[in-house]
Amino acid sequence: MLRKLDDLARSDLIVVAVGLLLALATFELVRATVENLIMPIIFGLFGQSEFPFLSFTINNTEFAYGFVISAAIAFAIVCLLVIPLWKAHRRYEGESGTRDCPECLTPIPSAAKRCPECTAVLTQVSSSSSFDPSGG
Repeated sequence: MLRKLDDLARSDLIVVAVGLLLALATFELVRATVENLIMPIIFGLFGQSEFPFLSFTINNTEFAYGFVISAAIAFAIVCLLVIPLWKAHRRYEGESGTRDCPECLTPIPSAAKRCPECTAVLTQVSSSSSFDPSGG
């Protein structure tokens, strides 16, 4: 039982859980910002005092486009926050000094000549190219 808990603590599950919690908290912050700071400005432009009243009616069916606008603004703000973080993560991941073994996909040091897991012979990879399975 303790071994399984130790494996769980080392796995990416904890990283994913923490990331999900941070994402939910960030989204709540963005939603509150949109509803309480940005939307009052839009209300002023449309002349409405409450957001649910931004709607139109076709054949006695009411379409509340105000909620769609709010969701679109929140989505755009989240994207503006997430895309730079993702790019920074990808840049950091590329500079980690490790690469995956092409045979067993075990993370190994970039300078390794043989995989410690499957003992596959590895070729050196320049920083601008990828693994060459032909060995050349």
